[in-house]
Amino acid sequence: MQAVFPRALSSDAVFRELIQRGSRTSIGTVYRTLHELQAKALLQKDSDSSYPVLYRLRQIDHESTRHVRLVSREDGRVIELHDEDLHAALLHAAQLAGVNLSGQQLNIKFDAVPPPTTASANRMFHRRPRLV
Repeated sequence: MQAVFPRALSSDAVFRELIQRGSRTSIGTVYRTLHELQAKALLQKDSDSSYPVLYRLRQIDHESTRHVRLVSREDGRVIELHDEDLHAALLHAAQLAGVNLSGQQLNIKFDAVPPPTTASANRMFHRRPRLV
């Protein structure tokens, strides 16, 4: 994309370029793909209060391949974990499973689970015995 599009592009501009190149796709597919690439930190979203939002390729440095990223499936939120031991342990586990991930960025997708409310936590730990 960077060789073809060295500048930032809007989702509409990406869609128009794909159509001009003969691709049969929908604008919804473009939106979903841009969102997914942004969640994987491959695209950078350039936005202020103006419209349209612009996307550009993110420059990946080699330092970013030495940490673990947790990516929320719900909202694309990213949590960076700079833990060399965790990174090495995950690489080792993958290698034991026959997968070589060295030199790649490790992204772990997660489903956010809301913490229990105080009332529900109290009920969980302070239950009365039930007669059966």
